[in-house]
Amino acid sequence: MSDDRPLGPPPDADGTDARPRILVVDDEPAVRRFLKLILDRLDFEVETAASGAEAIQAAQKTSYDIVLTDLIMPRVDGLEVIRAVKECSPDTEVVIITGYPSSETIVAATRAGAVDYLPKSPDPAHLEVMLRKALEIRNLRRKARERDFYLRMAQMDGLTELFNHSAFGGFLDRELTRARRCTRPLSLLFLDVDDFKDFNTRRGHLHGDRVLRQVAQHLKAQCRGYDIVARYGGDEFAVLAPETDVDGGKVLAERFVRSTTENRKGSSHDTVRLSVGVACFPLHAEEPEELVRRADEAMYAAKRAGGGTVAIA
Repeated sequence: MSDDRPLGPPPDADGTDARPRILVVDDEPAVRRFLKLILDRLDFEVETAASGAEAIQAAQKTSYDIVLTDLIMPRVDGLEVIRAVKECSPDTEVVIITGYPSSETIVAATRAGAVDYLPKSPDPAHLEVMLRKALEIRNLRRKARERDFYLRMAQMDGLTELFNHSAFGGFLDRELTRARRCTRPLSLLFLDVDDFKDFNTRRGHLHGDRVLRQVAQHLKAQCRGYDIVARYGGDEFAVLAPETDVDGGKVLAERFVRSTTENRKGSSHDTVRLSVGVACFPLHAEEPEELVRRADEAMYAAKRAGGGTVAIA
């Protein structure tokens, strides 16, 4: 680091370091001293770097709230600093400081990840407003990611990491609405692991859990990117296949049955077989409850036929 201040330790893991941490990057000592003086008075924790290479090394060791960086520096310029900072810590906001602002450089810096720019000798009040704005943007982005994370967690089954029963109901309503509007078919597959109770009885519930996780991974691997796979409950799974008529649903179901058996055959594990029921909108039902009922009945018909097979509603 430069002679202004050595690097300090990273913030406490529990987030108790309340002062925002800022890294100032500029190859001109006078600019670094000027910015550090202002930021110290604003009660920021300030570190400095005298070159782009030094800044990148710092960013690889420490997470900053904001990086203030010059654009034009020898060898490693500000654009490289922005990209490296964002790669190391996407949460860090970057503000560029430049004496030669042009539309081309500003656009390039923004595309690289900068949130705004300042002149080389900014007014202290302007600098404070800009930094507070950058911190607010950072906090809003973090909160948005947290909301997305917790929303996704609420939709997931903890054991299999598939969508859970509740989330699947929402997807079914949405996909049926879309299928009606676009007059396109929608297939619903219900799947059950044959003789699953025997796995728990003979090998224990931990083994049964492993079987469910393996089946879940297998189903996801066989599905298209836009198919929706869920653990419906217990050892039952459900798959929504948009844009898929009854023939396509049958082909997908047969693929599940065949590949699941082949995947397990010859291994040290028990052979897993699936019974699959297929129902299709609008051929078999037009409402979600009826479509679920018809797919469920077809699945039990497949089990009554001996398991390891497919039945159509």
